[in-house]
Amino acid sequence: MTVTRLRIMHPGERNRETPLSKAGAHRETRDEIIPLSERERSLRTRKSCPKALSQTSGDTSRNTPGRNPAPFLPAPPPPPPIGAAPSANTPPPVRRRDQPRGDLQNDEPIFDLGDCGSNLLLFVAYSWNEEKAFGHKSIDPSDGNTTDNINKAFIRTLQGDALNSLTEAMMENLQLIMRTPAAPESKMPTWVTEGMYAFCYRVMFEAGYLTLFGRDLMGQDAQKALILKKLDNFKEFDKIFPALVAGLPIHVFKTAHHAREKLAEGLRHENLGKRDHMSELVRFLNDMLSTLDDMEKAKTQLAVLWASQANTIPATFWSLFQMMRSPEAMKAATEEVNKTLESAGQKISLEDQPICLNQMQLNDMPVLDSIIKESLRLSSASLNIRTAKEDFTLHLQDGSYNIRKDDIIALYPQLMHLDPEIYPDPLTFKYDRYLDENGKTKTTFYSNGLKLKYYYMPFGSGATICPGRLFAVQEIKQFLILMLSYFELEFVDSNVKCPPLDQSRAGLGVLPPLNDVEFKYKFKHL
Repeated sequence: MTVTRLRIMHPGERNRETPLSKAGAHRETRDEIIPLSERERSLRTRKSCPKALSQTSGDTSRNTPGRNPAPFLPAPPPPPPIGAAPSANTPPPVRRRDQPRGDLQNDEPIFDLGDCGSNLLLFVAYSWNEEKAFGHKSIDPSDGNTTDNINKAFIRTLQGDALNSLTEAMMENLQLIMRTPAAPESKMPTWVTEGMYAFCYRVMFEAGYLTLFGRDLMGQDAQKALILKKLDNFKEFDKIFPALVAGLPIHVFKTAHHAREKLAEGLRHENLGKRDHMSELVRFLNDMLSTLDDMEKAKTQLAVLWASQANTIPATFWSLFQMMRSPEAMKAATEEVNKTLESAGQKISLEDQPICLNQMQLNDMPVLDSIIKESLRLSSASLNIRTAKEDFTLHLQDGSYNIRKDDIIALYPQLMHLDPEIYPDPLTFKYDRYLDENGKTKTTFYSNGLKLKYYYMPFGSGATICPGRLFAVQEIKQFLILMLSYFELEFVDSNVKCPPLDQSRAGLGVLPPLNDVEFKYKFKHL
């Protein structure tokens, strides 16, 4: 783990096309972690450099003339954002805006910093070792362990026709889980009280696991018991994930290490072979990793499991919580769901066929889309990372910065998501913030009088935008549709307050609540 320099800029600062600079040679920097509270204090008290941290890492002789001192990064940046599939260690390159397409490896698209309206972090010498977190070998094609580009594989198996299959399977599995407690003999529905985050965790993990890795042939009851054990192991492993990202070895955490190995064991080829209806993603990944042994493949599948669950679960919680907390959102969402089901000829019943909506019908639900977007805007805290492939100078409103080859540039979208110029009253949940005056999806947002190309980035952007983002949104939308269709929903405390975000996972994607919120639900009289 290496931690070096940080630069924070005001939203809306624009970059101009820049000549190359002759920056100094690369030098390794020391490891250090500054607690969040220290960082916050330094940001508030630093006078001579109000928009940047004051610490610098060691010798500054590598700074070229005119370079502003580069402050210290308080913690190493995390892996890709919500739902993102694992990628190679090195982030994708930053392309100079005046550079022709096709010069860089894999023909990566332009990442136009000036169109983000976002705060910018500049730092160097970062590498998050995903293999150490999950225990598998590198899946970078250049290392010879895969037969195809991993990112292309995820796009192929998470979008297009493959997305249709995943969406259908997820809808079926969600209803399998949600409708099961409705025993035929239960004449009068009764209220069930549960922590909302615990409920979302349980339902989404089980449905997501079945959708990706298929159903066990041993029967539903045995399958549920097995998945609940996997859920416990997943929670134990995920709990220490920030520490793994910070560079601590997993063997320090014996319980979590054991949980990771148990999860991987269940994903070995011989165990997956006992399951039916596996996703194309899992089958394709097994074939693509042909040079790895069975346990290495299983640990790669574990990385897929983590990527599919770790951010989708808290995103589902926040979407349900914010929707229920707003009477206007509940009313608008319920009306949209009822209208969609009616136009699709779907009848809500616990005894008849499950609800079935196709991709086109799900995509035509702007109210739910807006609720999900607004929930993610308020809770996501990912980093968007690029690596410079050559030396150049970055010109900004408050000065110029020499970027060296292999320096890393990161955008922190949360600062943009909470910018009051882009989003008035940014800390308030507004279910219709992403709806225009006609009730359609709003796509026009401004900063400093300029229309923004990037105004919403919980999934990253450009070449490394999360390949599973479409499926993640559909999962959450399906969950909300079914909750509104089958259940009456209430908070235990009618004056419930919004729980604080768990900042220990800042940078990992969607922040979970620091504490759970109790709610109650019961089946409707259908």
